[in-house]
Amino acid sequence: MRSYHRSNTPNQKQVDMSRPVLGVNEYNWETEIHDEVMSYAFGAYPNKDESIKLDTGDDEVAATDKVFTTAIAGRVLAAECVNNYLVMLRIDGTTCYVTRVNLTTGVVAHDLSLEDEWGKQSSSSKVDSCVFNTEADTFVVFATPSEKKLVAYDFSAVIVTVDLAFKPKKIAAHTNRVFAIDNRHTLWWSGKGQLDTWYDTNLEESFILRDSGYWVLENESYLSDLAPLGTSLYIFSDKNIYVFRGYDYDSFSLQKILSNIGIRDNTAYRRMTVTNNTMYFVTNNGIYEFSGNDAPRVISRPVVINGNNSNSIIGGLPKTVTNDGEFDGNIYSDSSHLYFYTDRDYYRFDIFERSWWHMPGFQSGNSYTSTNDVLQLPYWNTLTEELNVLVSSLKSGNEQIYAFNRLSSQVDSAYFITKAFNISPSQQMSLTNVVLQVMGESSSAVSDITISLKTPNMADFVAVFTDTGREMTGGMELINVYVPAQYSAISRYGYSSYKIKVEVGGDPVNVFNIERHFRVVGRTR
Repeated sequence: MRSYHRSNTPNQKQVDMSRPVLGVNEYNWETEIHDEVMSYAFGAYPNKDESIKLDTGDDEVAATDKVFTTAIAGRVLAAECVNNYLVMLRIDGTTCYVTRVNLTTGVVAHDLSLEDEWGKQSSSSKVDSCVFNTEADTFVVFATPSEKKLVAYDFSAVIVTVDLAFKPKKIAAHTNRVFAIDNRHTLWWSGKGQLDTWYDTNLEESFILRDSGYWVLENESYLSDLAPLGTSLYIFSDKNIYVFRGYDYDSFSLQKILSNIGIRDNTAYRRMTVTNNTMYFVTNNGIYEFSGNDAPRVISRPVVINGNNSNSIIGGLPKTVTNDGEFDGNIYSDSSHLYFYTDRDYYRFDIFERSWWHMPGFQSGNSYTSTNDVLQLPYWNTLTEELNVLVSSLKSGNEQIYAFNRLSSQVDSAYFITKAFNISPSQQMSLTNVVLQVMGESSSAVSDITISLKTPNMADFVAVFTDTGREMTGGMELINVYVPAQYSAISRYGYSSYKIKVEVGGDPVNVFNIERHFRVVGRTR
């Protein structure tokens, strides 16, 4: 065995390469995540599974991105899309309105006040909605847990009001009926094909009356949500999941299928969505996937059992995504993604690639939200077959609603942060340079590129490379960044790890590979 010292073998090199194209993992320790996963990202998008596209986004004032011809006053509480119409329930002041907008022209067709039906409401009012189809009509149905009634819009200039014996917390259309849960522990349903037929007396002996009825779940303090999946209706409490099956009096049945998992009772958030015959729901400690046939499995973080990843998820959301230490947010879906909104930004889950991404959403500092709070309500656009978003700018005294054919506004810069690469003191490696393989969008693209480093003892990232107004070639380019001396001998200064931040302004840039080059101080072989 021979030992080679740096005086005899100068400039020994070692190169490590990573391609962080598998999304973000904000759950595990930054030093323990996969090399091809980012510890954080903002405005970073997957591009053909080959690169990360850093894109600040276009200015959202472009005419093609706007749905409404002019802003609509108030804030949106609920919305459903039917054919080429968007029907939303909005509140302006203390009065709610059902507003129908033609998605082709962006023009308001109906704007009907609910003051006589619901009375005065507040901006914190919670509303649920569903689309109910009968043989003759299509209704967009709205419910609020503060009123003993349903409000339905049938695309005429008339509001249909249905009085109830209970206050509906959540509603869903299923098997040609409308089902609802109340503020306690009872499941209710309308008559078949009838919106206005409900059981309307005190709870007594029979749970069926003229084809409408109710079912009391006596062992539950309250019910939190419900959703149809296939031919069954699933009902959630905070700790249990039930399935309701059947089509009529003779076939109705209720069965508890799962214990010790459920949905917290909180009408402030949308906690369930269904796509591709699969249900996704938010619990106190994560997001779960449920097909109805197998036990729900968590998808918001990796699950490691005996050293093996058991759920095929290598990315993840932070352990807490809100101040109260629990998962609070609104979940939506299209055919290929989940969208979990926590504030202005949102997390996107690729259902097929099984990866998480952190997206900007509608931020402050643009012409629609300024520095105001915003309320974002995604909706499925049946005309374009895409998920679009309604944005309420909550400026005191001048609240406005906008709709966009996109889910994010323009941001000042887009960036991603690598995992925290561990240092191996035994190898005594000095980081000498970082090489990025990048590509601009075109030969006319002009981008601002910054590369920064951070070690645990540094308060923030320190830029080691800045190229403002770089004229991209449109082809593959290599950016070779030499690390300054004070940061190069990272392991020798006792740092335990370091992270690399790649930030882009101006035109988008695709980042393919990150190479980290080292000079090996001493090696025995």
